[in-house]
Amino acid sequence: MTQRPSFDEDPFISTEVGFESASMLRRGRVVAGMAKGKTSVRGSWSYRIADDFTAGGGQSLTNSGYEKNNYKVDVTWMLNHAHQVTGSFLADNAWGVGYPVLLMDATLAKARIGSVTHNWERHMASRGLKTAETRIYHNTVNHWMDDYQRDVFDRPVMRGMYMPMYGKTRTSGLISRWGFRFGPSRMNLTLDTYQTDSFGDMWMFSVFENIQDMYLLNLGDIRVRHGAIAADWTTPLSERLMGRVNVRWDHSTRDVLNDQAVAILEGRWGDEDLARSYSFGSVSGTVDYALNAITRVRLSFAHVARLPTHVENYGHYVYNYVDGFFYTGNPNLKPERSNQIEVGLERWTSRYGLTASIFGNRIEDYIVGLSDTGLSDNEIYRFRVYQNASSASLVGFEVSAVADVARGFSVAATSSYTRGQNHELNEPMFLIPPLSAQLALRYDRPSYWAEIESRMAMPQERVARQIAVEDVTDGYFVMNVRGSYTLRQSTSLRFGIDNLFDTLYHEHLSFGNLPNEGRNVYLSVSHSL
Repeated sequence: MTQRPSFDEDPFISTEVGFESASMLRRGRVVAGMAKGKTSVRGSWSYRIADDFTAGGGQSLTNSGYEKNNYKVDVTWMLNHAHQVTGSFLADNAWGVGYPVLLMDATLAKARIGSVTHNWERHMASRGLKTAETRIYHNTVNHWMDDYQRDVFDRPVMRGMYMPMYGKTRTSGLISRWGFRFGPSRMNLTLDTYQTDSFGDMWMFSVFENIQDMYLLNLGDIRVRHGAIAADWTTPLSERLMGRVNVRWDHSTRDVLNDQAVAILEGRWGDEDLARSYSFGSVSGTVDYALNAITRVRLSFAHVARLPTHVENYGHYVYNYVDGFFYTGNPNLKPERSNQIEVGLERWTSRYGLTASIFGNRIEDYIVGLSDTGLSDNEIYRFRVYQNASSASLVGFEVSAVADVARGFSVAATSSYTRGQNHELNEPMFLIPPLSAQLALRYDRPSYWAEIESRMAMPQERVARQIAVEDVTDGYFVMNVRGSYTLRQSTSLRFGIDNLFDTLYHEHLSFGNLPNEGRNVYLSVSHSL
């Protein structure tokens, strides 16, 4: 959906239709494009509709279907050999979107994304400014949710109440990138600035006549303005050693513009001035050394920060579907600061490739949700406030390999593991996945390919108990088969079966223990004119 118009291809129209059995998903897509003179146009439209999906063992998940469409238009004008301007517009509409593990479903969600991009490239020069790209954009998102199709009498949170919600965001910004070359050295500069306005509210309509309706302002016209400038420098330090340094400076201001929201937060925090300003610098660096023609080692470090989100700063009883608590924002949050080091290895031959890395990361002022001291923390009243914990740490590894084992046959494997620890609470960090791996055997021929893949994960027993009552999850092993066949140059089939043995499982990061799809047979046909 993000591919730009091209001046190098003939006019075309391509279509694709597909079906997936686990959710009775039906989908279709049309893409068309043409170029004439100095103008090139590309457009696409897609539609998807799905019923409630079926998990492993035939369990149907109520309120998991959805319907949506999407369309996009891009027009590029070639001003001359060096300058191009592209206008883009994307619209995405979804309705009847079910969320089985949430309190409510999305009745309608609408996104509109527009941008104008200027590209410049200096073809002949070997030094100095080589490329420049500047994009101006504006995005709008509107989101309506309600629980009118739910049984509100039989749920642990906000029992006996219907809670229709509405939210919107408006984002406008500019991002500009310049690429320089100085002999063997390269430098990239980036300017990134944007403004986001957010609003969210909800009503609480009791099913009991003697209980008065209530109105709750979750996000009271929150405005965030953010600007950043970054520089990235890559240069050879010797015949075998390559160095790279990235520096970045961010400045962000945010405030609450709605008078009612201001009064609520002032009463909660005793602060008449809710405006906040953050400024911080980040730096990262890498040295890459060639041991020989096929093997390289890499050492990287980074000192970066993560700003609190506008919800973490100013949210008012915002439901967090991750742990099922209602969260209050904290205007006094500090940014998280992270120090990371990583060691990596790459080895590539004509028959196989291997990449591996180990890393360690210490996070200071780790932002977490802790019990609100003014409210009970139990199964009926579930309220928390965002706060800074002292620190947390992450260590782990990633490894992947690919090898040609026979003519047309190749094997690919990946594995990763992360161990996290919250030092303030002396317990594992929340939402850390277990050791996982994938192994795939693929057969390639000119007109078709076929693949069998296994995905697996170990049980996760290192779970948080204080910051959240996190579930232990079982390990799983699933098999997938897939392939593609080109009938002729313009028509191809894609087919497969995910979760071949219909295993009932869920990922550790599956919120609300939502199970993955069961056996899913899918087929799609694409055709180009």
